[in-house]
Amino acid sequence: MQDCDDCVDSNYCFDCQSLKNCFACVELWRKQYYIYNKPYTKEEYLKTVEKLKKKSPEELRKLFKEVKKTRPHIYMHQNRNKDQSSGDYIYNSKSCVYCFDIENCAESLYLNNAINCSDCIDMSFAGEASIKHSYEIMSGMGLSDCMFCSVCWYGKALEYCEYCFECENCFGCIGLKNKKFYIFNMPYKPADYFKKIEEIKAEMKRSGKYGKWFSSAYKLEDTKACEDFICIEHAPI
Repeated sequence: MQDCDDCVDSNYCFDCQSLKNCFACVELWRKQYYIYNKPYTKEEYLKTVEKLKKKSPEELRKLFKEVKKTRPHIYMHQNRNKDQSSGDYIYNSKSCVYCFDIENCAESLYLNNAINCSDCIDMSFAGEASIKHSYEIMSGMGLSDCMFCSVCWYGKALEYCEYCFECENCFGCIGLKNKKFYIFNMPYKPADYFKKIEEIKAEMKRSGKYGKWFSSAYKLEDTKACEDFICIEHAPI
């Protein structure tokens, strides 16, 4: 089921509302005993669905894809937005470009599964507690002025950090909680911290590493990204 609401005992349906006992239907409202958008008697429906369910999931997904091609689709799911945004599933947001599955976001680019984000770029699974002025964040919340962080919550001015919570002014740290002015998990005095950070950033810029995620330790074909995006023909509907 995809983009369906208030449906009962239905399978392989797309963009449908208030269905009951329907199978592989597209853009139907308030219908019962339909298969591939065609009406059936109750007896015919039950008999036909029983046969269809014996098919493999791959066969059913292929059939469903063909059904989806027969009907026009809306270009974008959206509601309560201000100014122009692009992407899909955008709600109560403003000026968001190429964003997907977002809500309560503003002035942002390339967000995916994000809520309560403003002035942010390149973020996935982010928000709940708001995020502001941040870049390249994976699974974060309650952040401001952060870059290149994964699973960091309620922090400020974090860079290249992972699993850091309630931290501020940290660089290259992992697994810290309620810490300030740490570099590679080592404490610094504020003045020494900023001086050392400038040295590290200067060296990273010379080598072309600053402003980028670190290289993956795994080959692309061994990652979830390959399964979901590269090998898209094998992905479920």
